[in-house]
Amino acid sequence: MSTKGTEGDIQEEFLMQKLNEMLLLLPEYELEGYPKDLSSDSAARLLSGWVALWHPTLLFGVGRIPRWHQATRLPPDLSALLLVVSPMAADLVEPSTVTQVQSAGGLVLHPTASWKQFQAELLSHFPQAQPNALANQLVENFAALGYEYLQVQLMTRQIRYTSNLDVAVVEQQEMKAAEAVVSDNQATARQMLQACFDTLGQERDHYYSNDAHLLDLTLLAESTLGKSLHQQLLSPVPTTVIASAQLLHQIEARSPENLSVIRQRQAEGTLCIAGGLDRETATPLQPRDTLVRALQRSPVAYRSLSLTAPKVFARLSFGFQEDVAGLLRRFDFSGVLLIPFTGGQYPTGHQPKISWESSDGARLPALASSALDTAAPAEFSAFGWRVGEALDRQHVPTLVLAHWPAGGCEFYDLLKIVVSSTPALGKWQLADDYFDNTDNAFHHQRLEASGFSYNWLANSDAPGDLIAATKQTHTLHVSARSLLNIFNLAWQLDHLRSRPAWSRDERGDVVAPEYQPLAVADLHEPLARLLDGLDGLLEDAQKSTERYRQLQQLTSDIAQQGLAQLAKHLVKGKGSAPCKVIVNPLSSPVRTWVRTELDTSLAATEAWHYATGLVGRQRTTSVDLPSMGFVTSCLSDCSAATKDSFVLADASGMLRNEFCEAQIDLQRGHLRSLHIPARRGNRLSVMLAYRELDGKEAKYSEMVAKEVTMLTSSNMSGIIRSRGHFAWQGKSVGEFEIDYEIRRGSRIVAATISLQNLQFPEQHNPWRSAFVMRFAWPTEAAHLRVFQDGRRSAWSGGKSFSPELIEIDESDYRTHILTGGLAFHYRRDLRFAETLLTACGQQNVRHRVGFGVDLPSPMVTARQFIDKPHQITIPGSPANSSGWLLSVDVKNVYADFESPLVDSSGNNVGARLTIGESAGKATTARLRILRDVAEAHRVDYLGNRLNRLTASGDGVTIALRAGEQALVDLLWRVESAESSLA
Repeated sequence: MSTKGTEGDIQEEFLMQKLNEMLLLLPEYELEGYPKDLSSDSAARLLSGWVALWHPTLLFGVGRIPRWHQATRLPPDLSALLLVVSPMAADLVEPSTVTQVQSAGGLVLHPTASWKQFQAELLSHFPQAQPNALANQLVENFAALGYEYLQVQLMTRQIRYTSNLDVAVVEQQEMKAAEAVVSDNQATARQMLQACFDTLGQERDHYYSNDAHLLDLTLLAESTLGKSLHQQLLSPVPTTVIASAQLLHQIEARSPENLSVIRQRQAEGTLCIAGGLDRETATPLQPRDTLVRALQRSPVAYRSLSLTAPKVFARLSFGFQEDVAGLLRRFDFSGVLLIPFTGGQYPTGHQPKISWESSDGARLPALASSALDTAAPAEFSAFGWRVGEALDRQHVPTLVLAHWPAGGCEFYDLLKIVVSSTPALGKWQLADDYFDNTDNAFHHQRLEASGFSYNWLANSDAPGDLIAATKQTHTLHVSARSLLNIFNLAWQLDHLRSRPAWSRDERGDVVAPEYQPLAVADLHEPLARLLDGLDGLLEDAQKSTERYRQLQQLTSDIAQQGLAQLAKHLVKGKGSAPCKVIVNPLSSPVRTWVRTELDTSLAATEAWHYATGLVGRQRTTSVDLPSMGFVTSCLSDCSAATKDSFVLADASGMLRNEFCEAQIDLQRGHLRSLHIPARRGNRLSVMLAYRELDGKEAKYSEMVAKEVTMLTSSNMSGIIRSRGHFAWQGKSVGEFEIDYEIRRGSRIVAATISLQNLQFPEQHNPWRSAFVMRFAWPTEAAHLRVFQDGRRSAWSGGKSFSPELIEIDESDYRTHILTGGLAFHYRRDLRFAETLLTACGQQNVRHRVGFGVDLPSPMVTARQFIDKPHQITIPGSPANSSGWLLSVDVKNVYADFESPLVDSSGNNVGARLTIGESAGKATTARLRILRDVAEAHRVDYLGNRLNRLTASGDGVTIALRAGEQALVDLLWRVESAESSLA
C-alpha cells in the first residue's frame, strides 16, 4: 500500500474490505471471570488474541479500538465483525455462530501462542491494507498499548469494581496515532501513542497514588555467559545481575567485552550485581565457618575484576539458613534476596520486604517473595491484577521478574515498553536502590528453620556419596576448629611479652593501637591449606573420599605441630624423662582417655586422675581436663595390676558403668534398652535396618545376629560385638558388625557400625530406600531438637539436617544421640526417628555414633566425640601440673578462638573469639582467659565495634540471646601503661 496518497485515497483502500468491529470473546460479561491463573499456553493465546488486534493498520481500517465481549451474547448485527475466540471461550462458540458471522462478511479466528504470528495471520486476510515501514517500526508500541489497556482495566475493574477511564478519549488518541502511522507521520504517531500511555497512567493514578517497584533480575549460569548475555546487556532496562565472583571471572575469560559492559553499566547506575560469594557451594550442608571464610574472600574476588563488591546478598542455587541474616549483617550487606530461583523453599514473609531478625538481634532487610518467570506467559496474563494486589496490600509494593540472559516471552517485551512509557504498571528499580531507598518494614520476623527446605539427597546423582561427604566435612571441621584453638593458644603464649604501642586521646585516656586479625596463613600455613581443602570437600561428593584421606593425614601432622608448639610452654623445667601433655581445645571441661604402655602410667595421685586400668595390652587412664586447658604428667613405671574388680561388660549382653546400662539383644544384635542404674524405664532403643517406602508406609528389614560376643571387659572398658545380616523378603541385603563400647566415667555408649556387601533395589531416592539407624524413645510427649553449628532448633517431624547432635527431651531427663557427622534424619511419628547411614552408590560404610544420658554440655561433648584426643609425649621434668587457658562459667555457652589481633608491627594486641549460646536460652556468661583484659568489644566481621563489654581483670561478661553467636575482640591490658607509652 502506498503511503504517498491523500487521506481520502488511504481510506478508499481500506473500504475495499471494511470491518465494523474487532472483538475478543471471553466467557463472562466484560472482565468478570477473567482468569488469574492459566497455563502458559492458554495465557499466551489469550494475550496474543488481544494485543494482535492493536495493529495501527487494523485500527485505522476499523476506526475504533478492540473490545472484549461475552461469547454467549454476541451483538445482534454480525456483519463485518472480526471475532477472536479466546481459549477459555472456545467451547462456547457454536459452529452455527461461526457460519453466521462468516455469512455476514466477518471473520472468526483462534489465536496462536505468538502474537506476532497471529497478527501476521490477521493481516493476511486484508491484502490491500498492508502496513508501511512506520507501522512495522511501531508495531510493538501499539501492541504494548493494547497490553497496558487490558492490564489497567484488570487492575481497576477486578479490584476496585469500577473504572473512571474515558474510553472515548483513549479511542480518539489511538485513532489519531493510527492515522499518523498510516500517513507516515512519525512525530505525531509517537506523540499520540505517549498521550495514550499517559491517559492510562492517569486512570491508575485515580486509584493508587504510589508506584509498584519492579525488580528485573538476570540469572547467570556457565552456559549463558556469551551471546545471550551480550544481547541482554544491550537492553536499556535497569537490571540486577545475580552472579558469584567465580561466574564473573568466567565472563572475563570467555567474553571480556561483556565484562566491560557490566563495569560500564555498574558505573552508570543502570546495573547492579547481587551476590556476595566467591563461588556458590552447598552452604546449608557445610559448617558456618565455611560461609564466613567465603564471605571474607569474596570482596577481594569482585574487586580484582574492577567491580564494586555487592551490597545485596543473593545466590542462584539454594543456600540460605534460618540464622544467616545476622552473619550477613555483620558483613555490612544492606539487603538479601530470599528467593528460591532453582528449587527448594524459603519462608515467605507477611510482606515481600521484611526485616529478617536473627538470634543475635541483628536485622537485615530481605525480599522474601517468589519471582515471576518472565519466560512464562502465564505470569503476564493478569499482571495488572498482581500490581493492584501489591499496591493494595503491601507496605512496599514489589514484583520480582527473573530470567536468564535475553530470556523472557513476547509479553515481557511488551511490559518493558509499557514501563518505559508510563509508571502505570510499575517502575524499574535496582536491588541496591530498592533496599537503600524504600521504606523499612514495620515488624521484624524470625524465620523458622522448617521453612528452609531442599531435598539435597533426592537431587543428588550419588546420594550415598553425598551422605559420606557431608559427614567427612563436619568431622574435619570439628578437628580444624580444635586446631585453630590450639594454634591460637600457642601463638598467644609465644607472644605473651609482646608490647604494642598504646597512645593517648585528647582527654588523656589510654587508647589501644589500630589492629587487625592475623590471617590463618600467618598463624600456620598448613592450617590455612587444611581449611581451604575443607571448604571445597563438598564440591564433588563422588571424589571426596580420596581428598578426605589426604586432609585427615594433613590434620594429624598439623595437630602434632600445634601440640609441640603449645607443649613447650606447659612443661616445666628441662629434663629427659618422658612427659605426657594432654590438651583440651574445648571451652568446657571434658573427660578423656590416655593410653600408655602396659608398664607405664600417669600420676595416680593428682586431682585430674579419675581412674586407671588395663584394656587389652595397654594401660588406660581416664583424665579430667579443665576447659581449654591441659594436664602434664610424667610417665612412671607401673607393673602392678589394678585392684579395681568392677567390670563394664558381661556375657549376657550388658554394658554398664556409673552412669548408664545398655542391654544388647542376643538374637538380633541391636541396642534393646538404655537405662540409668537403679532407675526403672528404658530411655532408648536402637536398631539398624534397610528401609523402603511402599506408598506412605515404611517397611524395614530385620537384624539377624550370627553372633554376639564380649570382646573386652575390664574396669575401664566394656565392648560387645554383634555380627549378622539384614533379612529382607527372605534374602540377605547386607551384613553388619557393631561394636558397642562403654567406658569408665563416661555418659556415652558408643557404637562403631560397619556395613558390608549392601544391596539396593532400583529406587534412587534415599528417602524411599536406604540403610538407616532407627531409634525409639518411650513417650510421645518428648521434645526433639537438632543441632547444627552450635544452634539448636525444634524437630517436630519430617526431614532434618543435624550433623552434631539430636536431643530427646523427656522433661525429667534428656537423652542425646551423637551423630558423629551423620547429618540426614527423618522423624516418622511421635516415638520413632531414623538416621540415614548410606544410600545407593556405596556398598561398604563405617560410622561411629553415641548414645548419651543427661550430658551437662551436649554440644561440647558432641564435638569431643568426633575429635581425636590431643596429646603428645615430649621430654621434660618429672613435674605434674594442670591448668586452664580459657573458661566459661555457664554450661550452655561456648567460646572458640578466631585469630590473634596484631598491630602494624605484628605486636600482640589481643584475641578475637566467637562466643555462642547452644541451649536456646538467653543467659549472661563470664569468660576468663589467660591474661588480663583492658577492653572487650562486640564486633562485626569487618572489625567495626558494635558495643563495649564489661572487662575486669582476666574476665569479660557478656549477655547472650538464645542461640546467639557473637564475635568479640579482647584487647590485652599492658602491665604498665606508662612504660608502653614511654
